[in-house]
Amino acid sequence: MAVSGHVFVMDFGLARATEGASDVSVSGQVIGTPAYMSPEQARGERVDARADVYGLGATLYELLAGAPPFKGANVYDTLKRLQEQEPAPPRRIDASIPADLEVIVLKCLEKERAQRYADASELAADLGRYLEGEPIHGRPASFVYRVRRRLAKRKAVVAVAGAGAAALAAAIVLLLPRLLETRRTLELWRRVSVVLQDADVHARAGDLPGARRRLDEGIAICRARPDSAAVRYFLGRLLHERGDRAGSLRELDRAVEIDPGFVEARFARGLVRVEEYGQRLLAAQRLYGSWTRPVDEFEAEQAGLRGLRAGAIDDLSVRMPPDTYFRAVDVEFGRAELARLRDPSPEAKAALAKIVEREPLYWRALLSLANFSANRFDHDEAVAWAAKTIEAHKGVPRAHHTRAVALHRKGREAVKPQDRRDFNRRAVEDTDRAIALGDDSTDIWAIRGAARSMLGEHEKAVADLTEAIHRNPMLPEAHVLRGLAYEKRGNHEGAIADLERASQISPGNANIHGCRAGVLFMKGDIDGALGAYADARRAEPANAWWWMMTGETLEWKGDVAAAIDAYARGTEADPRDAECWRHRGLARAKRGDVEGGLADCRRAVEAKPDSAAARDSLGYVRQQSGDVEGALRDYDEAIRLDPTLMSAWSNRGFARLAKGDTTGAIGDFERCLAVAPAEWPARPIMLQTIERLRKK
Repeated sequence: MAVSGHVFVMDFGLARATEGASDVSVSGQVIGTPAYMSPEQARGERVDARADVYGLGATLYELLAGAPPFKGANVYDTLKRLQEQEPAPPRRIDASIPADLEVIVLKCLEKERAQRYADASELAADLGRYLEGEPIHGRPASFVYRVRRRLAKRKAVVAVAGAGAAALAAAIVLLLPRLLETRRTLELWRRVSVVLQDADVHARAGDLPGARRRLDEGIAICRARPDSAAVRYFLGRLLHERGDRAGSLRELDRAVEIDPGFVEARFARGLVRVEEYGQRLLAAQRLYGSWTRPVDEFEAEQAGLRGLRAGAIDDLSVRMPPDTYFRAVDVEFGRAELARLRDPSPEAKAALAKIVEREPLYWRALLSLANFSANRFDHDEAVAWAAKTIEAHKGVPRAHHTRAVALHRKGREAVKPQDRRDFNRRAVEDTDRAIALGDDSTDIWAIRGAARSMLGEHEKAVADLTEAIHRNPMLPEAHVLRGLAYEKRGNHEGAIADLERASQISPGNANIHGCRAGVLFMKGDIDGALGAYADARRAEPANAWWWMMTGETLEWKGDVAAAIDAYARGTEADPRDAECWRHRGLARAKRGDVEGGLADCRRAVEAKPDSAAARDSLGYVRQQSGDVEGALRDYDEAIRLDPTLMSAWSNRGFARLAKGDTTGAIGDFERCLAVAPAEWPARPIMLQTIERLRKK
């Protein structure tokens, strides 16, 4: 018996599968505990309620006599005695046992099922008659017998042994409904567990339709049963495997509501909650763009995220009994997930890796490792763990979902255009596969829309993001992404409407305000863009990036002095921000303060020595100061740091031209064109420059 009060039978050594629905069950095979098994069950025949009566009788026999009715040297010896021998009368073992109670027990243990009580309720009724001093129906009621029972009923004092037996019988009467329900629950779990096993076999092989059919069969079996905490729990497990997290949570909530002490239901709910939390955290991080922000900030800005995490921690913290519906590895996995929720540290990751090392095909731990890596923006590791998950289990849509996220992120960060296309193309393929496998989440449509947008497939992107918004109108990311896709199509009004809606849903999200500013700038609304950047700064006052973007916009407006001031505010917000130092240096040089510009650009290089842009800017200002040789050294270093930085090639070309190296200049200009985007506005001018130099 578990601490929750639930009774579980852990040894199904000899029970028989009667449905024949599973390919893994063998017709006529017996499984269960032989000491409490009816003869017909031991023979592999179909059983009915009278087999339950036999099991209850065997339990009562052992409680009275101190030993089961039949006990051999081994399982087969026990089964042989069960078929060939009669049980020893309990009174032969203990003469103090009341005769009527012995009659009831032996009637339960009749070899022929027709001689037993018809069902447990009939047995309970006879035990009730015994306790009330009425004649029992377990044997013919003679006149002398009836008189003796009535006299016994009026006795004020009974023997101690008789009182003990009566108390035991009373306890059995009270427990009969619970015992019967437990047996029914265990039989239902046997059927559900077979369904889960079958579905897993189908899904691992990639046969999703077969897996869904089996799960739907299990769901139908459960829904046909009277409502109970156990039925709701089994439904929650089946729906979780079906991919319906919302439905699973509803059923598990109901199971806990019916029986607050049902720890397995809470533990299962914790596993579903942590999965939902991980997916929603991935979506939030995609929107905000950085895992370096504390999780508390994400939780504060994403409705329900904090409560989901707290609920998962609470559920997974339950004390699991040793006798549980879960395997030991499932419990260990739940504990590892609990540690990861409390503190996503390397130690938590190591606990998951330990499970995988011992059970390489345990896909839940593999997927959790993929999500762990994705949450920390370790794209390559996330892709690798997701691939291992897919290799272990071909039917896990969330593995393709997580890999799509990581690939899309790699595509956003890729420098080479071809890499950007390749990663996003693979991301689209994974989202297609996830949807085919049954991923019906809002997020999967948003991911595919984002990847398609980066591929230039803006019509398809808008369609996917519209579907995401239709499913969840309060998802700010979908509005942002659709707004950006609209902007690429030239629909500035639609873009602004979506971005304004996103900022209303999530007013504290600086990235949304930044995107809105970009679209307003493209529309030509410079003042509107500056206002949006001001909103971004209010949301993230310590983020120097928004001051830098404000400065660039002010420069475009022609207010260089105000731009310099904005860059200065950025360096105050974050003295380590190379971009604000670099931009202020260029702006100061533009206004004639070359020495000030040199000082700022040197600060940019100090702040970020591996920044090709900072080194290129230092070279540009140095060239303005007349130090062409120094400028060439800076350009060389910038190109070494980033061979795709087209401004470094262009600037070095002009520096070489200033030194009289026309051939070197033409080579640099050609390299600039090679790395520049095809739609680069200055491409025609650069081509004309190259042509003019060749004619000299």
